[in-house]
Amino acid sequence: MDNYLPRVDVQVAALDAIINFSRNADAAKTTMETDIVEIVAKSMVKHIDEDKILWRGCMAFAVLASYQQEIAVEIILTNIHETVIDRFPKYKNQPLIQQQMLWLLSALLQWPRSYRMLHKTPKTVNFVKLLIEKSEEAHQLQLTAQSQGGSAGVVLNSEMVLIPITSSFLFLSYLYVLILGT
Repeated sequence: MDNYLPRVDVQVAALDAIINFSRNADAAKTTMETDIVEIVAKSMVKHIDEDKILWRGCMAFAVLASYQQEIAVEIILTNIHETVIDRFPKYKNQPLIQQQMLWLLSALLQWPRSYRMLHKTPKTVNFVKLLIEKSEEAHQLQLTAQSQGGSAGVVLNSEMVLIPITSSFLFLSYLYVLILGT
Protein backbone atom coordinates (compact mmCIF):
# COMPACT_ATOMS: atom_id res chain seq x y z
CA MET A 1 0.00 0.00 0.00
CA ASP A 2 2.76 2.39 0.96
CA ASN A 3 4.63 1.94 -2.33
CA TYR A 4 1.54 2.72 -4.39
CA LEU A 5 -0.12 5.34 -2.21
CA PRO A 6 -1.19 7.57 -5.14
CA ARG A 7 -3.00 4.70 -6.92
CA VAL A 8 -6.64 4.43 -5.84
CA ASP A 9 -7.13 1.00 -7.42
CA VAL A 10 -4.21 -0.43 -5.44
CA GLN A 11 -5.46 1.14 -2.21
CA VAL A 12 -8.96 -0.30 -2.74
CA ALA A 13 -7.59 -3.79 -3.40
CA ALA A 14 -5.25 -3.56 -0.40
CA LEU A 15 -8.04 -2.37 1.90
CA ASP A 16 -10.23 -5.25 0.72
CA ALA A 17 -7.39 -7.60 1.63
CA ILE A 18 -7.03 -5.96 5.05
CA ILE A 19 -10.77 -6.28 5.70
CA ASN A 20 -10.56 -9.99 4.88
CA PHE A 21 -7.39 -10.34 6.95
CA SER A 22 -8.99 -8.54 9.91
CA ARG A 23 -11.49 -11.37 10.27
CA ASN A 24 -8.72 -13.95 10.86
CA ALA A 25 -8.08 -15.37 14.31
CA ASP A 26 -4.54 -13.96 14.45
CA ALA A 27 -5.45 -10.46 13.20
CA ALA A 28 -5.09 -8.76 16.58
CA LYS A 29 -1.60 -10.16 17.20
CA THR A 30 -0.42 -9.53 13.65
CA THR A 31 -1.80 -5.98 13.64
CA MET A 32 0.30 -5.10 16.67
CA GLU A 33 3.42 -6.52 14.97
CA THR A 34 3.03 -4.47 11.78
CA ASP A 35 2.45 -0.88 10.74
CA ILE A 36 -0.94 -1.66 9.22
CA VAL A 37 -2.73 1.06 11.22
CA GLU A 38 -0.33 3.75 10.04
CA ILE A 39 -0.57 2.59 6.43
CA VAL A 40 -4.38 2.49 6.39
CA ALA A 41 -4.51 5.95 7.98
CA LYS A 42 -2.12 7.32 5.33
CA SER A 43 -4.30 5.88 2.58
CA MET A 44 -7.45 7.38 4.08
CA VAL A 45 -5.87 10.82 4.47
CA LYS A 46 -4.34 10.79 0.97
CA HIS A 47 -7.66 9.77 -0.62
CA ILE A 48 -10.12 11.36 1.78
CA ASP A 49 -12.54 12.25 -1.02
CA GLU A 50 -12.63 8.70 -2.41
CA ASP A 51 -15.77 7.02 -1.08
CA LYS A 52 -14.39 3.53 -1.74
CA ILE A 53 -11.30 4.15 0.35
CA LEU A 54 -13.01 5.99 3.19
CA TRP A 55 -15.67 3.29 3.57
CA ARG A 56 -13.14 0.44 3.47
CA GLY A 57 -10.69 2.20 5.79
CA CYS A 58 -13.40 2.83 8.37
CA MET A 59 -14.54 -0.78 8.12
CA ALA A 60 -11.03 -2.17 8.51
CA PHE A 61 -10.36 0.08 11.49
CA ALA A 62 -13.71 -0.74 13.11
CA VAL A 63 -13.00 -4.46 12.95
CA LEU A 64 -9.39 -4.13 14.10
CA ALA A 65 -10.26 -1.72 16.94
CA SER A 66 -12.82 -4.18 18.28
CA TYR A 67 -10.07 -6.76 19.01
CA GLN A 68 -7.83 -4.91 21.45
CA GLN A 69 -7.63 -1.67 23.34
CA GLU A 70 -4.04 -1.17 22.12
CA ILE A 71 -5.17 -1.25 18.50
CA ALA A 72 -7.95 1.27 19.19
CA VAL A 73 -5.42 3.56 20.89
CA GLU A 74 -3.03 3.23 17.95
CA ILE A 75 -5.84 4.20 15.58
CA ILE A 76 -6.71 7.25 17.70
CA LEU A 77 -3.07 8.34 17.72
CA THR A 78 -3.26 8.71 13.93
CA ASN A 79 -6.08 11.27 14.46
CA ILE A 80 -8.07 9.58 11.72
CA HIS A 81 -11.19 9.93 13.88
CA GLU A 82 -10.98 13.72 13.50
CA THR A 83 -10.54 13.40 9.76
CA VAL A 84 -13.61 11.15 9.61
CA ILE A 85 -15.65 13.57 11.73
CA ASP A 86 -14.65 16.45 9.44
CA ARG A 87 -15.82 14.49 6.38
CA PHE A 88 -19.07 13.20 7.93
CA PRO A 89 -21.30 16.07 6.65
CA LYS A 90 -20.04 15.57 3.08
CA TYR A 91 -21.74 12.18 3.05
CA LYS A 92 -25.17 13.27 4.31
CA ASN A 93 -26.80 11.70 1.25
CA GLN A 94 -24.76 8.51 1.55
CA PRO A 95 -25.94 6.84 4.75
CA LEU A 96 -23.91 3.67 4.23
CA ILE A 97 -20.66 5.64 4.35
CA GLN A 98 -21.85 7.62 7.36
CA GLN A 99 -22.87 4.39 9.05
CA GLN A 100 -19.39 2.93 8.57
CA MET A 101 -17.89 6.12 9.99
CA LEU A 102 -20.12 5.74 13.05
CA TRP A 103 -19.16 2.09 13.45
CA LEU A 104 -15.52 3.12 13.52
CA LEU A 105 -16.20 5.67 16.26
CA SER A 106 -18.28 3.11 18.13
CA ALA A 107 -15.42 0.60 18.01
CA LEU A 108 -13.04 3.25 19.35
CA LEU A 109 -15.42 4.08 22.20
CA GLN A 110 -15.64 0.52 23.50
CA TRP A 111 -12.31 0.45 25.34
CA PRO A 112 -11.62 2.47 28.52
CA ARG A 113 -8.33 4.03 27.41
CA SER A 114 -9.43 4.92 23.88
CA TYR A 115 -12.75 6.16 25.28
CA ARG A 116 -10.84 8.56 27.58
CA MET A 117 -8.64 9.70 24.71
CA LEU A 118 -11.67 10.53 22.56
CA HIS A 119 -13.26 12.20 25.58
CA LYS A 120 -10.40 14.70 25.57
CA THR A 121 -10.91 15.88 22.00
CA PRO A 122 -13.46 18.71 21.68
CA LYS A 123 -14.21 17.78 18.07
CA THR A 124 -15.32 14.29 19.07
CA VAL A 125 -17.35 15.52 22.04
CA ASN A 126 -19.15 18.10 19.90
CA PHE A 127 -19.79 15.52 17.19
CA VAL A 128 -21.36 13.05 19.62
CA LYS A 129 -23.50 15.82 21.10
CA LEU A 130 -24.67 16.76 17.60
CA LEU A 131 -25.54 13.13 16.80
CA ILE A 132 -27.61 12.80 19.94
CA GLU A 133 -29.32 16.12 19.26
CA LYS A 134 -30.15 15.10 15.66
CA SER A 135 -31.40 11.73 16.83
CA GLU A 136 -33.69 13.38 19.39
CA GLU A 137 -34.96 15.85 16.77
CA ALA A 138 -35.73 13.01 14.35
CA HIS A 139 -37.50 11.11 17.10
CA GLN A 140 -39.65 14.15 17.87
CA LEU A 141 -40.50 14.54 14.18
CA GLN A 142 -41.48 10.88 14.07
CA LEU A 143 -43.70 11.22 17.13
CA THR A 144 -45.34 14.32 15.64
CA ALA A 145 -46.02 12.51 12.36
CA GLN A 146 -47.48 9.54 14.22
CA SER A 147 -49.74 11.75 16.36
CA GLN A 148 -51.08 13.35 13.19
CA GLY A 149 -51.90 9.99 11.65
CA GLY A 150 -48.68 9.78 9.64
CA SER A 151 -46.42 6.86 8.99
CA ALA A 152 -44.80 4.97 11.82
CA GLY A 153 -41.57 4.89 9.80
CA VAL A 154 -38.56 7.10 10.20
CA VAL A 155 -39.13 10.74 9.28
CA LEU A 156 -36.54 12.19 6.94
CA ASN A 157 -36.14 15.70 5.64
CA SER A 158 -33.61 17.42 3.42
CA GLU A 159 -31.69 18.91 6.36
CA MET A 160 -31.44 15.76 8.41
CA VAL A 161 -31.03 12.23 7.20
CA LEU A 162 -31.57 9.82 10.04
CA ILE A 163 -29.15 7.00 9.48
CA PRO A 164 -29.11 3.65 11.21
CA ILE A 165 -27.08 3.89 14.38
CA THR A 166 -26.35 0.82 16.45
CA SER A 167 -27.91 0.82 19.88
CA SER A 168 -24.48 0.31 21.46
CA PHE A 169 -23.21 3.45 19.73
CA LEU A 170 -26.13 5.51 20.98
CA PHE A 171 -25.73 4.09 24.47
CA LEU A 172 -21.98 4.75 24.53
CA SER A 173 -22.51 8.20 23.03
CA TYR A 174 -25.12 9.03 25.61
CA LEU A 175 -22.84 7.89 28.43
CA TYR A 176 -20.00 9.82 26.85
CA VAL A 177 -21.95 13.08 27.04
CA LEU A 178 -23.30 12.33 30.51
CA ILE A 179 -19.85 11.64 31.88
CA LEU A 180 -18.57 14.78 30.25
CA GLY A 181 -21.26 16.65 32.13
CA THR A 182 -22.01 19.28 29.52
